Amino acid sequence: MAGLPSDAFDGIQSCPAADRKFISGFILASATNQFMEKDHDNQSRWIELDKRMVIQELLAERDDEMRVYVVTINTPPEYAWIHDRWPRLVRLKDQ
Repeated sequence: MAGLPSDAFDGIQSCPAADRKFISGFILASATNQFMEKDHDNQSRWIELDKRMVIQELLAERDDEMRVYVVTINTPPEYAWIHDRWPRLVRLKDQ
């Protein structure tokens, strides 16, 4: 059986169906005030985040291997010039 994917993927749904049944996963969230994407010219672009936003991640485990993947979505139109995939951002509920 192959290990976990080495690259980011679009959440557990984009894993091949045959692999999904061997992966257990947990949804995580990373609180940060910014993240970086490389544009098409390999230039770093820093994106500021609202303090109530977190980046959604997936903790995947298979056998004795564990990895954290950033869940991605299509890039919002206003940032399409930077990259074709974008971290899925989730707004925290006000307490």
